Amino acid sequence: EYSDYTQQHWVLSVFVTLYVLIMTMSVAGNALVIWTVYSNKHMRTVTNYYIVNLATCDLMVAAFVLPLKLLEYAAPCSWQIFSHDALCAVLYFMLPVFVFASVLTLVAISLERFYAIVYPLNAKIISGKTRTRRIIASTWIIAIILATP
Repeated sequence: EYSDYTQQHWVLSVFVTLYVLIMTMSVAGNALVIWTVYSNKHMRTVTNYYIVNLATCDLMVAAFVLPLKLLEYAAPCSWQIFSHDALCAVLYFMLPVFVFASVLTLVAISLERFYAIVYPLNAKIISGKTRTRRIIASTWIIAIILATP
């Protein structure tokens, strides 16, 4: 038998406080990034679309995954919160989707930067917002496919 230290009141209080602080700051910060880019037309550049996609991934993690993980970590085992298969499946599907989409967005940014350096004249002709939107949509589609069991 082991002692569950997460159920001690002082540990639980610190844990919940830090989690709520991180979630609040993450949601607010990423929402501000998204709002700033979309409210200022001059900020709607190819690079900023990728940054907005990263902010969206982080916002989704903070808004949907972190509260469920906090519930999983903080709830007493006797509650059996995740004994229902649907909630467990949703949680462990959403997290990889958001992480994969974030990582694939970073890969897309790197490839865009590489392409702009290697082919500086072609980058301005071929690169554009439509192409960027397609790449971002592809990152989400690939992330969903990779996370599907």
